[in-house]
Amino acid sequence: TKSVKGVDGWFPLQPIVKDDEVQGDLEVEVKLAKKGSNMVLRVQIRQARGLAAKDARGTSDPFVKFVFRGQTYKTEVVKKTLFPKWFQDFTIPLSSPLTDNDMVDFIVWDWDRVSQNDFLGQSR
Repeated sequence: TKSVKGVDGWFPLQPIVKDDEVQGDLEVEVKLAKKGSNMVLRVQIRQARGLAAKDARGTSDPFVKFVFRGQTYKTEVVKKTLFPKWFQDFTIPLSSPLTDNDMVDFIVWDWDRVSQNDFLGQSR
């Protein structure tokens, strides 16, 4: 579990359920910043490496969803890769100060056009 007060680096993906097939790491940066007179949470989803192949041709179409204070955010889908690069930035206005209970949960998914998206792992 990481505090949202500031993290930067690679984090191993973990299963939600014991039998989930999960491998790989996610690189993110989460930090507090000042925007004018207000505080914001800046989240950058950078990249992942060594993800599990969920598609028939031995790749995945990964994207990342994360939740902060009940709000869900999502990256673009990167097609046909186990080493996606997003470098997507999210700036989240803070209406109240951060507490120790404020967590960011990152979940990596394999996008599927015709069936349910496949879980690739999570990092908290």
